[in-house]
Amino acid sequence: MYMKKSEYQQLKNAFKAKLHTVVTKDARRGFDPDPGNDADAPFSITKYLRGVTFGNWGGASIEKRAHEFAKALGTDSEAAGGALIPTELDAMVIPRLAGVSVVRRMPGVRVVAMGARLSRDYSGVDSGATISWEQEKGTISEDTSMDFRRSRMELKKAVCLLNVSRELIENPAADGDAVVRDELVRALGEAESAVLLRGLGGTQPLGIYSQPRISSTDLSGEIDQDDITTAELQLANSNAQCTGFISNPTTKDRIRKLKDANGRYLIEDGGFGPTGGIMDAPRLFGRPYLTTTQIPTTGYPDTNESFLVGGMWSDFLLGDGDIRIESSIHDQWTTDLVSIRLVKRLGYLLMHPESFVVVRGIANS
Repeated sequence: MYMKKSEYQQLKNAFKAKLHTVVTKDARRGFDPDPGNDADAPFSITKYLRGVTFGNWGGASIEKRAHEFAKALGTDSEAAGGALIPTELDAMVIPRLAGVSVVRRMPGVRVVAMGARLSRDYSGVDSGATISWEQEKGTISEDTSMDFRRSRMELKKAVCLLNVSRELIENPAADGDAVVRDELVRALGEAESAVLLRGLGGTQPLGIYSQPRISSTDLSGEIDQDDITTAELQLANSNAQCTGFISNPTTKDRIRKLKDANGRYLIEDGGFGPTGGIMDAPRLFGRPYLTTTQIPTTGYPDTNESFLVGGMWSDFLLGDGDIRIESSIHDQWTTDLVSIRLVKRLGYLLMHPESFVVVRGIANS
């Protein structure tokens, strides 16, 4: 008797759902050699790494069950000297990336959960339909101007290798998880901001700065109010509206000193709201204005020149792939450290590239 693929998938989903129910129901019973120490505690990265690296699962019943679940599904790499962190890591890391990755904070950016997929196709229109006006009983003219296109969002692989104290993993302190988690978030967020804005293509995404179909202006000098309004006009001529700006802090400092014809500064300082979100950001012409040090102060395109990005950020699709993390004590045998390797796939797609503009060649000296 052979099982159809659809029947196998249903069985697999049912098994996973049942196992998840068991893990949720009995997460703190039956596996912990030191029961009671981890009752109602959240998933711990350091306890998980301690268990898979040194075999010590004390006070880590949820982490051990997650490890056994990964082994049962065949997604564990322990035989290769490491171990995969299960989906709990996504819940710990991804939400915090918004506080570090400047692009994720822009208003309207759409994050697409890609899972293990490496690409996704999207349909679009290059030339829209043309409306004609006809007299009563007249012959309707055929519209042949509409042109479709297919765009592909491809994810690229980012890798980060950290060497941490063996004692931090073997004897995790109360804040040990925060140390590891925050370092991973910082590294991921900075790398993400850099490639999305100025990536070189190839093994990494091609950043907005190098996208061939965006609008751009090369100043090769100081920026002033007219340069910013010209950038907004370029977007308006493409039927787009600027919803936010990004630059490095030095460029922002120069723009902060500019005033309009009425003597008012162009940048309005942001508030200090309870969330620290985009609504609390400083404003340039009423649009959120964020900064990142991942935009250099030189080399764009010449020495001591940088750039400013503006756009309609609802046209930005961010492809979020799975996170994989592995540990090993063999790579740092002589230094008695534990190596932690983080792998994440990331990509993006501009649904309408003409909805973005780059003002480059802004003097920073």
